[in-house]
Amino acid sequence: MTTTLRLAQVAGGAGGSGVVVDAVTSVTVSDTRIRAYTYAASAVGAHKLIRIIENGGDGVMIEQPLLVANQTDYIYIGDDGVRAASGNSINVSAPTTNAKVYIYYG
Repeated sequence: MTTTLRLAQVAGGAGGSGVVVDAVTSVTVSDTRIRAYTYAASAVGAHKLIRIIENGGDGVMIEQPLLVANQTDYIYIGDDGVRAASGNSINVSAPTTNAKVYIYYG
């Protein structure tokens, strides 16, 4: 299956509202498949997790543990991806304002 992946980020950057928007158009990302994500955290907060959440749906879609400070990684999910239900937006809950999360979707 040929798909053009698009890049999304948390609105307002690290420490932003948690709402995920397209990096080019700034439109809220909803009703789509997450194909990959990347993250970087220079510090680890109290709950030590990055959560990618379906707003209005079943809750946590992806949960990424952060074990040490200055951790970064790229996770490829594959063609099937992780799907957000129709009409539901995607939010990110990060452990600190120092964590950045980017989502590749489409």
